[in-house]
This record gives sequence, C-alpha cells and structure tokens, in this order.
Amino acid sequence: MRIPTNELFNLIKSLSKSEKGYFKKFSGLHIIGKENKYLKLFTLIDNQKVYDENEIIEAFKGDRFVKQLHVAKNYLYNIILKSLNQYYSESTISIRINNLFNTSMILYRKGLLDESWKMLMKGKMLAYKYEKYESLIQILKLEKQLIIGLNPRDYVNKMMQNSAEKKKVNERIFNIISFEHDLNKVVVLYHSRRIIRNKEDNKAYDKIMKKPRSLDESYAEEFESKLCFYHKLVNYNLAAADDQKAHEYVKKLVNVLDTNPEHIKEFTNEYVSALNTCLVTILFLRKYDESDNIIKKLNSLKPLSLKLQSRIRTTVLNFMLNRYIGTGEFEKCLEIIPQMECQLNLLSYETRKFQEEKINYSLSYIYLGLENYEKALEYINKILDDRNESTKIDLLSFAHILNLIVHFELNDAELLPYIIKNTTRFLSGKKELYKFEREILSFLRKAPDLLTNSQRINAFRDLRKNIIYITKDPFERIALDYFDFISWLESKIEGKKFSDIVKAKANL
Repeated sequence: MRIPTNELFNLIKSLSKSEKGYFKKFSGLHIIGKENKYLKLFTLIDNQKVYDENEIIEAFKGDRFVKQLHVAKNYLYNIILKSLNQYYSESTISIRINNLFNTSMILYRKGLLDESWKMLMKGKMLAYKYEKYESLIQILKLEKQLIIGLNPRDYVNKMMQNSAEKKKVNERIFNIISFEHDLNKVVVLYHSRRIIRNKEDNKAYDKIMKKPRSLDESYAEEFESKLCFYHKLVNYNLAAADDQKAHEYVKKLVNVLDTNPEHIKEFTNEYVSALNTCLVTILFLRKYDESDNIIKKLNSLKPLSLKLQSRIRTTVLNFMLNRYIGTGEFEKCLEIIPQMECQLNLLSYETRKFQEEKINYSLSYIYLGLENYEKALEYINKILDDRNESTKIDLLSFAHILNLIVHFELNDAELLPYIIKNTTRFLSGKKELYKFEREILSFLRKAPDLLTNSQRINAFRDLRKNIIYITKDPFERIALDYFDFISWLESKIEGKKFSDIVKAKANL
C-alpha cells in the first residue's frame, strides 16, 4: 500500500526528540551498503517545514534510490512505526498484555506449549488486574487451545471452566458497554442542545436519567463503567445548569482516575477532559482557590501527541482567560490571547474551529468590558459571519444577544431596529426565544423612546429587576453564564464602568 507523502511527513513531525533518537539507533539495523539512505531521507524530511519532494530528488540525484522514492517512503514509514512499537513496548498495560499474548501465540505455533502457557498466564494476570476484558477474551480463546494440547485426558472440566470464565468476562464487558451507551446518549444531547432551556429538553434527558442505574454508582462495577457513570452525570448537570452538582461529580470522576494512575496513560484524553471540566465548574462557582491543584495536574502530564500537549496548554490558558473575564481584569486577557492563538495552530481543524469561535466570543466580551465597542463588534461578527453546522447553537444564540448589546453601546440608532428584527427571526427559527431573550429584545425596542437620563435609568432598573426574577428559573439562569447582564445593567444604573462593577463583586 502506498503511504501518502503527507502521512510520512506528519508522522516524522509528530516524533519527540527522544523518539527521533531511538529511531536513529533502530534504523541502524536497516543499513544498506555504507550509507543509511533511509536515515538520510528521514533527516531531510525532518528538516523541512513544508514537504518538498523536489528537494528530496535533488539530494539523491544520480542515485537509483530516488527512482523508487514512493517505495522508499513506504518502507521508511513502516520502519518508524516498528521503532515506535519497540520504543513503547512496555509503556502501557494494554501493550504489555498484547506483547505477552503475541509471544504466547508464537510459542504455541512452534509447539512449545508449556512455555506458551507461562506467557499467557502472565498476560491473563495483568488483564484481570487492570480490567482489560477485551484482551481476556482473546487470552481465553488461546487458553482453550492450550488446554486441549496440555490436558488430553482431563480437558473437559477445564474447558467448562474456560467457557464459564468467558461468560463472566462478557458480563463485565456488557456492564461497561451499557454505561457507555447511556453516556453517549447524554453526550449527543448535550452537544446538540448543550443546555436545558425548556421542559421538552428536560424530557429528553429524563428518558436516560430515570433508569435505576443512572444515579446509583453501585451499578458501575468496573473502572470504565465508573468513568462513564460520572462523565454522564457531569454532562447532565452542566446541561441543567446545576454547577454545584456538576462540580461534585467531576471531582469524583477525576478521583477515579487519580486512584488508578496506571490507567492514566491509556485514558489521557479522558483525564484532560475531566480536569478541563473541573476548571469550567470552578469558573462557574468562582472557587478559584481550587484551580491551582487542577492546573498542576494538567502541567504534570507528558502526553505523546503534540496536539494533546497543545490541548492541555489551551485548557490552562482558556481557564485563565475566563477567570480574568469573571473578575473584570479585561486588560490581562489581552496578554493571554496571542499565546492561545499560537497553540490553536497545533490542534485538529474541528477542535481549532470550535476554540476559535469561543475565543472570538471572549474577545468581543473583553473589548466590550474595555469599552472598545468597535473591536467588540469586529470579533462578534467573526462568529456571525463565519458560522457553520458545527457552531454550537447556544454560543451562536448568545453571540446574537451580545451583538445587540454592542450596537446599543455604539448608539447605532439606525441599524439597531434591523438587528433586533434579524435576531428575533433567528432565535424564533431556532426555537431559542426564551423569557430572558424576550426581555432583552423588548427593552432594546423601547430604548430609542427613552429620551431623558432619568427615563433610561428607570428602564435599566426595571430590566435588572425582571432579569433577576426570570433567572430564578433554572431553565433561564444559564443565560448569565454567557454574559454578566446584571453587572452591565448596574454599571448603567450607577454610571460606573462595567469592569469596575465586575471587579468590585469579585473582591467581595
């Protein structure tokens, strides 16, 4: 199979310094003649910022090697993978079990049954210890063949034990799959709807959450079941805007991983996600003193993937950005943005796109806080003009609301009625026109008729009172997570800067 050039280039660029060093030693086993041409090809590609085949051809000019360059690239790709397999042969439990199984299989085929059995039992012991049940099914299948060969007279009883063992292992696998299935259903709801804003949304979650096992952790018998159980409850409570419960459950999720450190290497993505969610709930609850330990855990991780390393860095920077927004320290936010943009270039397209949308929303919020409304408008327009199917509905909906606030601050009397109409049409079409949004739109429609300062202040007071009342409803309270409308209204009522109101509250 021909390996596309970009895959070889990307593989080489993904290697760490130590992985490259190991490959160079490993490639010594594949020297052809006096010069290791594969190592030369590796070094040429490694030194390129963008793959340039003409440079490669020129470097091997006059060499028969270059006539079959596509074959050489395939071979180099496979040598690199072999070196990585060797390099990480003891790095995770799954790889160790797999290596023991493969060794046992080779010995079995060579007729060395006793030696094969010893290797298989080592793998079986590890698989039980670390709950690697899929590996156990493989192991038990080979064990069956060995039983026949090693116990020709007494194999029937041992075969019955083997089949009973398989049944128990399958029951454990089913336990994990059932929790994983419920988690996936909640995740689909959470990422399509994100937040519960009405009874219909709540009914969709209730179908999953009202099952007997949904709230009883005793049903989660296995390590992976526990991960799925707590992850599901975290997502549900985030969707329901119960930040305190979400925080409690995400701490339990993190604890499951912390108390099973040998699993973290294989569940690094899940661990990073759990720590990230913990930081999110810390922001919602303003429990900033708890963040240092979480950030320390994130920074202590050493993932293989450069993209995951970038994701960890982005997670920490995103927390700091939102912390400064929550405390009204908008100037400090601008110091973080360039660092975040640098990290985004290392993420996958979909992840980068989602992060960019969140950053653009944050930048609009920040510049509004700095009273640079033209800049705030520039960044909110990036979301509204460049939205696509993957853009989260809740982010897009509140981007429309924030757009109205920015235009109001710009005193854009001519354009504001059109934007109000357009926003109303959009929210109605997406079934996003809730009490909170209706109240904001109603106020902005009346705003041009408020001619005196006294009239405007009274209108702001009425709006503040109404929003406080409306957001007592848990379905409506979520709106305040996207913008601090109460503080913004208080800045208008008291004639103070929005940032000063937010800072004063943060210091209480």
